[in-house]
Amino acid sequence: MYGESIILDLFFINKRFILAKRSFFMNKCVVLILFALIHFLADSQIYKQSQLDKLKKEIKYKKGNDKIESLITLSEAHLYFQLDSAKKYANDAQKLALDSKNQWAQYKSAYLMAKVNTYQKGDPKDQLTLERCAVWFNKHGYSVDYVKCHITLITISLLSNGVGENIAEVERILGKAKETKNDRLIGEVFLLKQSALAMELTGKFYYNELDSAYLYFARAGDSTGIILTKIQCYSYEVHDPTGVLDVMKDFEKTKVWGNRFLEIRINAFLAIHNYVTGKIDLALVYLKEALKFSKKLGNKSFEERVQTTIGESYASNGEYEKSIQALSKALKLSKTLKNKRSEVTLYDRIGSKYKVLGNN
Repeated sequence: MYGESIILDLFFINKRFILAKRSFFMNKCVVLILFALIHFLADSQIYKQSQLDKLKKEIKYKKGNDKIESLITLSEAHLYFQLDSAKKYANDAQKLALDSKNQWAQYKSAYLMAKVNTYQKGDPKDQLTLERCAVWFNKHGYSVDYVKCHITLITISLLSNGVGENIAEVERILGKAKETKNDRLIGEVFLLKQSALAMELTGKFYYNELDSAYLYFARAGDSTGIILTKIQCYSYEVHDPTGVLDVMKDFEKTKVWGNRFLEIRINAFLAIHNYVTGKIDLALVYLKEALKFSKKLGNKSFEERVQTTIGESYASNGEYEKSIQALSKALKLSKTLKNKRSEVTLYDRIGSKYKVLGNN
């Protein structure tokens, strides 16, 4: 699918760490929320809209396991386009899998539905479903699906509970990913590892992990993985317009795909760049674009983080009433997602804004 020629551009090696550090810590409150957003991984192959349309037409003529596998493919692909559709295709696959007693498809579709639910509802039962699926995949030798399950579980844990024991778990899953010899999957776990390490806030920047992710994506011929790696790398050097130009040049080649997930991450990246260079009004423009695509995708987890960042950006601009409005919307979403850690943080953020208003 990703047939274009890839030139191995090891642009990571000579990054300017001092500039990166200055950029990252300019305003932790806003930049870190955006980092969490652009680091949030989805773990399925990315399809073009035209490819999805072709699959939808072909599925009418398929039966049995062929139809089940096509429904699962459509479900995975729609994680990047529309989560409700992803859930519907997974549900249809599960019904057929139960009738045909196809255990792998039963667990795979259950995993996909639980994954969507964690982005939309945050029900703890869905996390238990993911854990049960991971156990089954591991027991029956479906190593790729096992790793994908754990990518989702670790990401949820990072966003809900912070770093904690996640670094050790990422290392373990990286070893499992390498056993699959699936270059794209290994690249994703390296990105996840870099994200987890960066969230420790030690001031260190883990370019070795980005080097590795880039190399594996390049070896897989995965242009989207390379774009996501570049976004993650250049996010540490957002003062430098060279990175923005590089990312946008690559993104223009894939823009026709209509990939909402990628649109969100690109707009978040551009928001970081404009925020740390003092162009808060322009950062808000890109954040509102990211919010629009988050709603179209149906990803309430993304929506909550973007709303939070919009609120903090308004506060940086001295617009505290607008800040409170945006943060209140984020709080409502965090309650829907049952993210207690986020709720506590948002109550604190809203309270601090009211305090500033009361002192003025």
